[in-house]
Amino acid sequence: MASGALTIRPPTPDDAAGLWRIADEVGLDRNSPYMYLVFCRDFVDTSAVALDGDRPVGFVTGYR
Repeated sequence: MASGALTIRPPTPDDAAGLWRIADEVGLDRNSPYMYLVFCRDFVDTSAVALDGDRPVGFVTGYR
């Protein structure tokens, strides 16, 4: 259950599995789990992850 207070921060490689899970659950872009690791590692300056506690609940990725 969501607490209502989200934290938004740059992603880390530890977030990759959670981002892949979110994308898979909502039928978003079904890239490989490795691609989400790349987002969290190589596009950290243009991406963000929203957390409810320690659990990723949303994200945005960008390529510049």
